[in-house]
Amino acid sequence: MPALESGRLEMVSGAVVTRVLTDESGPATAVQYFDRESGVEREVPARTVVVATSTMDSMRILLNSTSPRYPRVSGTRVTN
Repeated sequence: MPALESGRLEMVSGAVVTRVLTDESGPATAVQYFDRESGVEREVPARTVVVATSTMDSMRILLNSTSPRYPRVSGTRVTN
């Protein structure tokens, strides 16, 4: 897998994503998650965030991803 071979990818088991974080201008900048076993909450910065999970979990993550710019629901951009 090229991404793993690059050394720039870390796979984290037991991570439960809580929300996508954005900056003041709107784009996603990080993902917030907690470790299922320890309960410790963490943030992972990212240049690109892809939400690729079940329909229900994707909706849960996006609905939890409010910000000052998007107070009701995450500002998302769908690309075809």
